[in-house]
Amino acid sequence: VPVYAASDSFVAESRRLGADGFISALANIYPRTTQQAWEGDEAAQQRLNAVRAAVKGYGGISALKVLLRARGLPFLSCRIPFTDLDEAQTRE
Repeated sequence: VPVYAASDSFVAESRRLGADGFISALANIYPRTTQQAWEGDEAAQQRLNAVRAAVKGYGGISALKVLLRARGLPFLSCRIPFTDLDEAQTRE
């Protein structure tokens, strides 16, 4: 039975523990960094941890959509119960 980890803060460790793969929202935005973390690069894991903390600080889904749009992906507004970030939050 394949085992897939699913926390961006656990990418490098999950591979060391023998996971078969990884499910990650941040991998859609930072694929290279996520791949580096999966390969055991602790500096890449720390960068993912910093982004994860920032995303969570802005409500998760709302912040992910801002980052995806910044990468040129056409994501629409958040659906209820989530709300979009305001302009000031988006600039931060």
